[in-house]
Amino acid sequence: MTQRIDPYSCRSTRASAAVWLRLAAQGENLMERQTNGPANMVCEEGALELAESKNMKPYMSLTIAMIQGRDVATALKEIASLPLEERYVWRIASALKWALVDFNTTSLRADIKSLPPADLAKVRQLVKNRAAQFRLFLSELYSVDEADKMLGENRG
Repeated sequence: MTQRIDPYSCRSTRASAAVWLRLAAQGENLMERQTNGPANMVCEEGALELAESKNMKPYMSLTIAMIQGRDVATALKEIASLPLEERYVWRIASALKWALVDFNTTSLRADIKSLPPADLAKVRQLVKNRAAQFRLFLSELYSVDEADKMLGENRG
């Protein structure tokens, strides 16, 4: 049985700017395929390098197949054969672990109070969209309801 994924479900919140840049470079007319897509996206520093890294090739193949409306079975099979430590989800989870393993508010507050305003603005800009990305990560990894619970967003 051929497994198909709806290419139109791949909105800008789920596909990195680097993937879209790569597809555009290959001549894909993305604006015809998706009206709510990457027109306003900005490619962050390092995003293209990550998207073109060896470990992202299977995911790139999957995304290209989805957008071009081709069969995704081969790409999914390749992803399924990857060890956990080479998977996209592991890259995110392990980065979060190492970023927050020794988190403490005392050190954070000391930096916030002692940083020059321009440097604090840089830090704030760097993390500005990370909360939304983290919420999407949790929503996909668990469910929207579980993400809401984990983030204390209980809706009555």
